[in-house]
Amino acid sequence: MRNTHMKTLFLCLFVLPLSFLCIGAKGSESMTALHYAAQNEALQRVKLLVENGFDVNEKDGHGQTSLHMAAQRLSFYPENVEIVNYLMEKGALINEKDNNDKTAIMNAAYLGNLDVIKILIGKGATINEKNNKGNTALHYASGSYGPGVGNAQLVKFLIENGAHIDEKNNEGETAFHYAADNENIDIVKYFVEKGFQVNDKNIHGWSAFHFAAYRGNLAVVKLLVENGAKVNEKNNDGDTAIGYKSVLENIALVKFLVEHGANVNEKYDLFDGQTPLHFAVYLNDDTVKFLIESGAHINERDNFGRTPLHSAAESGSLRAIKLLVDNGAKVGEKDNQGLTALDFAEIRMRGLDLIHYLRENL
Repeated sequence: MRNTHMKTLFLCLFVLPLSFLCIGAKGSESMTALHYAAQNEALQRVKLLVENGFDVNEKDGHGQTSLHMAAQRLSFYPENVEIVNYLMEKGALINEKDNNDKTAIMNAAYLGNLDVIKILIGKGATINEKNNKGNTALHYASGSYGPGVGNAQLVKFLIENGAHIDEKNNEGETAFHYAADNENIDIVKYFVEKGFQVNDKNIHGWSAFHFAAYRGNLAVVKLLVENGAKVNEKNNDGDTAIGYKSVLENIALVKFLVEHGANVNEKYDLFDGQTPLHFAVYLNDDTVKFLIESGAHINERDNFGRTPLHSAAESGSLRAIKLLVDNGAKVGEKDNQGLTALDFAEIRMRGLDLIHYLRENL
């Protein structure tokens, strides 16, 4: 009994900073001392704790073991590889799932840790295991967030070792969608070279192109369009990419899409029948100018009878208003409630210069 107390006292005083981390005790998130040691790449502490009776398969409040903790560390910490090896030598269950059905290999893939993934696969980790969202390690590797972001080498390794490239999660998304959404152009390029269907959609009607456009990533958009992505493809809400805020804010991206056939007069049902020009007056005057030059209908009405000039007056952009008026916008046009652009400007108190300009051009 005395030896046990001495062991506990030793651990409390010399191994761990807080007494709640002693043997049998749990701290925040129900983590044991071993969880903390594995999480903090403390190899010698991990060994000492295991040698003194800590269970390598003990779970914290999220259902994660010390192996989950060690696997989910950044690749530039060398000791985490040794910790992973050591824990498995001591009986850590390699395919154990946490409360969200995530395994250690998913954690490693999430942070782009190729070294740990190589060890786990070598020891028998199930590469195509899914968590409760239907994601596999390949999904996480393709959208990884650590130093391995865009780590095509990691993705290639998983596929070469049996990862299913076309596996879909609960949202109908493949790793290809994840790569496009996370702007990982090297991985997107790799998937394209593997023959992936660039227009494959998730359950919401989003293709990889929609994700890339939504992120405003011109390089990924170019790659996808050059490989067959449809620029006017609609998602389940009836939206096309040219109406996305991130697109309209990026004049280079708008130009690219229009040059490749994007419909500048697309009407968006989800936004009351507005067109890209209705949206652009709130976002980017250069885009307004380009859309007009590209054939956008100046006096197109939305479901409330409002034209882009109504929207420009509401936004307070005098330059956008001048661009519209100079190109034929009808200043006296009324919406379904009988309000003109001038009424909008006065109601919103958008400034005397703007109001004066509209009055002069009635």
